[in-house]
Amino acid sequence: VNLSLAPSITPDPEILFHRYGIVEVPLTMHNNGRALSIQVEGNSMGGIALGALTWDLKQIVIHSPSEHTFGGHQVPLEMQLFHGRAGEPLTPKTTAVVSIGFVPSPQPLFFLESLRQGGLPDQVGTSSVVNRQTPAALNFRQLLNSTFLEYSGSLTMPPCSTGVRWFVRSQPVPAKLA
Repeated sequence: VNLSLAPSITPDPEILFHRYGIVEVPLTMHNNGRALSIQVEGNSMGGIALGALTWDLKQIVIHSPSEHTFGGHQVPLEMQLFHGRAGEPLTPKTTAVVSIGFVPSPQPLFFLESLRQGGLPDQVGTSSVVNRQTPAALNFRQLLNSTFLEYSGSLTMPPCSTGVRWFVRSQPVPAKLA
């Protein structure tokens, strides 16, 4: 998805804000052959809000290369945080996705290093436990201090149902290529 025409939105308590906690528990990452993903139980990790609407984090999905373009170019990695509207059944119309791209940098990013800890599931259908040893921790706040582009779109897996709200970080985050 080329985002050059999407309107931008700046994280602000009056517009879009997040309420993620710092995650220090081990998480199971699964390889489905298309992406790496982590299922989130309940509303234990927090989520986002836009005005009176709130969404709880339900799944973390990692794509390589990115599904969106940043500055007109795909980047090596994109993390999508899938949220469901609080208190409602999960459907495309009750789904909001926060998407963050990553570009190569000589410096590692602690967030991604925590997701790599324990090894990535490199075979289709396999899983691994990540974020499992101190000092590993997922601090989503360090990824969200930026301007976001917003658009109404669809899920990216068939049946590609429409009505999903997308919030895409306008600038990718630097991270070590490994």
